[in-house]
Amino acid sequence: MWFATWDVKTAKFLMKVQEVVPKPPSQEMSGLHGVFHHESFVNASEEERKAVMLRSAEVKYREEIEYPWDHYFGADLRPLLEGKTVLDLGCYNGGRGAAWYEHYGLTRLVGVDVGQTLIDAAEHMASVKGMNAEFFVGKGETLPLEDESFDAVLSYDVFEHVSDVRKTLDECWRVLRPGGQLFVVFPGYYHPTGHHLSQVTKLPFFHY
Repeated sequence: MWFATWDVKTAKFLMKVQEVVPKPPSQEMSGLHGVFHHESFVNASEEERKAVMLRSAEVKYREEIEYPWDHYFGADLRPLLEGKTVLDLGCYNGGRGAAWYEHYGLTRLVGVDVGQTLIDAAEHMASVKGMNAEFFVGKGETLPLEDESFDAVLSYDVFEHVSDVRKTLDECWRVLRPGGQLFVVFPGYYHPTGHHLSQVTKLPFFHY
């Protein structure tokens, strides 16, 4: 496509023409990652940061409660997950995992994500909810987990972010117990505003 002839500097310049800038947490609490990069969060006190983490996690928690991801599979997943030990691959702030923990009656939840701030947020949410949960910094391609540790791996809007999908899938199979199952939901990359492009610009197709 003609997009391919653009250099990175030109693309970045054009994206900024219709740039989307996250609002500070004090104005709008978003469940998106940008909230943890906003200066009002970065420069906040520890107590204020924890409050923002919890509010952000609660956004994702409510989203999952209001529209359970069972809808994506066209079936109630509770019979497959109840009482299970589950890995939340790309746990983000822990909100969605907390909803899964309650809704499916999980025995234990382990979460992995790429940043310590996300892990801190997930741990705070799990503590508030009284969950049997543990969280680790790590990447999908090299999970910091033992072989055959989980009955199921759940991953929501993560596979479009990994560097190597094949390696990530191999890691999922490695940590799953015999008969374990992988449940994955992710957006269509080739949608005009796919790959979360709409979070940074209103101009479509730039991820192509």
